[in-house]
This record gives sequence, C-alpha cells and structure tokens, in this order.
Amino acid sequence: MALIREIIEKEQADNQVIHLYKEGIFLKGYEFSAYLFINHIKPSYQVKTTYFKGISQWICSIGFPESALNTITAGKQVITTDGGVDIFPDNAVIDTVSYDQWKEGHRKQQVMGEQVVASSDRPPVFSDSQLWKRVVSFDLANKTPMQCVAFISEIQQELNEKLQCVR
Repeated sequence: MALIREIIEKEQADNQVIHLYKEGIFLKGYEFSAYLFINHIKPSYQVKTTYFKGISQWICSIGFPESALNTITAGKQVITTDGGVDIFPDNAVIDTVSYDQWKEGHRKQQVMGEQVVASSDRPPVFSDSQLWKRVVSFDLANKTPMQCVAFISEIQQELNEKLQCVR
C-alpha cells in the first residue's frame, strides 16, 4: 500500500486518470481520482473526508470492494497496476474551481451526526453537547477509581468512533 504522501503526489502529477489503490479487499481512490470517479463512473458513491496529521491535510476518498470493479467499470478502459487499477474515463478534464468547491463541500461534511469545525492546518473539533454534559455531570468525588477508569474508557471509545477519520 502506498503512503498517503506518495498518493497525493501522484494525484497532483496526473489528474486525468482515476488511480485506485488496493487496500486489502478494497480499491480506494483519493482526491482527483475520487472526484473523477464520482463525476464519470459512479455518482452515487459516498465520499469520505479524512484529516491526515502526517501531512496536515484533508483528503477526500472513495472506496469499494475490488470484486465490484468489473461491474462498475463496464465499458471503460481499465489497466491493472502493481498497487491497484487505473481507469481512463472519457473526456476527463478537471475544472479546478469545481474540484475545489467539491472538496471544500466534503471537508465540511457531518461526521457521525456532529458538525465538523475545521481548518486545513488542524484536526477537527466536534461540537457534541451531550458528551460535554456527561463529562461535566460525572460525579468524580463519589466514584471509585475503577468506575472512573470505566467512564474514561467509555468516553474515549465514543471519541475514537467519532474521530476515526483522524489518523
């Protein structure tokens, strides 16, 4: 599997081809490839927006089981590569203004029902009033150490689920 930095470099160098990367039993497309895939192959697929700390950048991606490739790409020119698949869509020209608007729209998407408040140089912050109320109302003085650890573990698990996109 390619590193995200390498994937982004490849996306920026060649944004007329849909590059899909094999990740386990899935194929994933990032950035320009995700945009082209949604606009030329399968508009109904859900776009996932992930913040990568290592490159301090939001990345849009799509993914699907590799077994669905032939059905999805029927009639398209597909070439298998070492790390995945390249698809050559017809008339694949990226309007950078439309792409930027598309990416920004997905960057501001809702994650697990909570509005993401973010900028490109920091990870997301969630406005979760229910979680905040639980933490504030937890009666720390009257709990055992084990109850405190269990509560922290529960909160941590919830946050990890909500922040699963931040790696």
